[in-house]
Amino acid sequence: IQALRAQLEDAMEELPDPIMGLVASASITVQAAATEEQVRAGADPRSPVIFLGRPKLEEREAELTGIVVARDVLLDEIEDEDEIAETLLVAMVEEITDFFGRDDLLFAEASA
Repeated sequence: IQALRAQLEDAMEELPDPIMGLVASASITVQAAATEEQVRAGADPRSPVIFLGRPKLEEREAELTGIVVARDVLLDEIEDEDEIAETLLVAMVEEITDFFGRDDLLFAEASA
């Protein structure tokens, strides 16, 4: 659990400073998957990273209260441990885009 939390923190360091500021103060927890309550609140049970709190709406700003790493979902998405950091980073960017209404986030994938 500590290793997954540390890998998410490492992935977060890849984010540009203005974006990092949106998520830096949120507590990080690791659990098997999204709970029923989290899904009812809008969490995608297929995502390896889940943001908790109030997402941005037109009339209000987002309020992030926590970040969850869904361990079992993450492990189902990867073929080996080397893919964990990239999978977490991609999921973080997707959550930031949805939660904060940021459609200006782009990142390129290097081809090997």
